[in-house]
Amino acid sequence: MARPMATVLITGATGGIGTDIASRLVAEGKNVYVTGRSQQKLNNLIDQLNPMKTRDDQIIGQFQFDIGWLTDIKREMPQICKVPFDTVIFNAGIMFPKTPRSANEDDLPWMEDTLKTNIVGHFLMARHLLAEQKQSIRFVCLSSVTAKFPLRWMRWKTSPSEFHHFFARSNYFTDGWTSYIDSKLAAIVMAQWLNKQDNKSAVAVHPGVATTAIVLSIPENQRKILSPLSRFQKNDGTNVCANNVINAALSPDDFTNTWICHDTVAIPRLSEVQKNSFMDFLHELTKDFM
Repeated sequence: MARPMATVLITGATGGIGTDIASRLVAEGKNVYVTGRSQQKLNNLIDQLNPMKTRDDQIIGQFQFDIGWLTDIKREMPQICKVPFDTVIFNAGIMFPKTPRSANEDDLPWMEDTLKTNIVGHFLMARHLLAEQKQSIRFVCLSSVTAKFPLRWMRWKTSPSEFHHFFARSNYFTDGWTSYIDSKLAAIVMAQWLNKQDNKSAVAVHPGVATTAIVLSIPENQRKILSPLSRFQKNDGTNVCANNVINAALSPDDFTNTWICHDTVAIPRLSEVQKNSFMDFLHELTKDFM
């Protein structure tokens, strides 16, 4: 039997996989709330979704904020927490930010933007939801097959203080690949932690491969280098990827390893010390934004 799904929150829903997830769920009669940075893009999405509604009392809601700005999340979460979600899909993500935030206007000026957006912002949202909502919630954290890259998880740290330097902006320079890989590995660790919370379940999922804004953000010279690999990796398209995410949300299984991948890969072998230290680091990092 599939898990119940009536009211869903989707982050980063104004394009790519997120838009396709929202479209399918609205067409199936779910109450759907979407988030995004751009108010205009949110308005356009709501205009696109409204004709798909199947019942008069169906709700399509929106929350406008930047998930890479923790002050934005702190401001918005009281309103978000008023909605009794049974499913939360952490979809928002970036890889090569076009306009890095300047240090004087950023919440955490020392931290790399991709990590802040892909993992820290989602964790802060989860903390608020865990504190305010006692009903059963299924969390779906979008990860990536890149998380299995061994040279990254072998370098993960074993104390919270070490993660502060490891995730620093200066440690990544302009390399979007390593920060993206670390953020997707972190999504698996966060899902494992969420899966242990009372009356909550979570899964991390590699949805498949699609040409999204993240792919298009890769510098052109690097895309040319990667293009021969397309012969070996099928492009599933955003619709197929969206269906894979929804299927992960609906699955009745708890997934002991909280990791679904639509390719055959092993879950990264982080030690319990590494995982616990990382979660302690996230708690310390976000405590002032609760």
